Amino acid sequence: MELSSADKRYFVLVLQEYLSLHDASLLAVPCAHVNFACFSTKFWFAFFNGFSGQVFFERWTIGAYNVIFTLLPPLALGLMDQDVRAATRLKLPRLYRTSQNGREFNAKILWVWIADSIFHSLVLFFVTGIALWHGAPFSDGKICGLWFTGNTVYTATVITVVLKAGLHIYHWDVLSHISIWGSILSWFVFVAVYAQVWPTLPIGSEMVGLDSRLFGTFVFYALIILTPCIALAPDFLYKIITYQVGRSLLKSVQRQEYANKRLQRGSSEQTPLKRYTQIGETSSIESM
Repeated sequence: MELSSADKRYFVLVLQEYLSLHDASLLAVPCAHVNFACFSTKFWFAFFNGFSGQVFFERWTIGAYNVIFTLLPPLALGLMDQDVRAATRLKLPRLYRTSQNGREFNAKILWVWIADSIFHSLVLFFVTGIALWHGAPFSDGKICGLWFTGNTVYTATVITVVLKAGLHIYHWDVLSHISIWGSILSWFVFVAVYAQVWPTLPIGSEMVGLDSRLFGTFVFYALIILTPCIALAPDFLYKIITYQVGRSLLKSVQRQEYANKRLQRGSSEQTPLKRYTQIGETSSIESM
């Protein structure tokens, strides 16, 4: 069906309005998750220090949490990602119903993300805490202390919240990979550099020598791999199930776009996009 110039301009304006709402919703919920997941671990730690106010993370690492380590993934998810292509939405206006009906972002979705972040904080704190409860011995006979445990939890938290955002990216590109893997890498670079600044600078005295302790201990690597896997396992399973068996129009179109993308890697042919009329009733229209 050929659209007039006026109709095309109207659909472009509607698309821009949708993308603005979509971007805002995808910015809000990951930011809530990022902060609840991290700072809830400090709340659980308070039960073990008698609510004395003892810090669990070094102060400058806390300051850099939202500014450096978790800044890019929500931006990549909210500003650069698209659930389906813009051209697809112009051909299937029914896709706008999810935003018109408040299904893209509402109080229920926000509370689900917050509840998920609290679950993640429980796993991050208690799995690491139980593993290091009696201390992890080093080669010199010393055992891990508060800062080793805190930074192990912090590392696992950064990895978990960043990968959680990655699970919700539909279209991966160079910027998406940089935002996800670069954010994780930035924390390791930060530890290696920050552990060397004292006493040249009057900050970070708690971090002196901690880089060699962390990076030279097997239990550290085991925990920062195992803990995020446990925390994100329900999210991963839910994502697979809803993507594979989801019966909504959006999920059906996403599956078809993904199939077309795989076909385009080995062939110039593309599966025709389906026109969705009523539930369970489809017909083909010209491919884009």
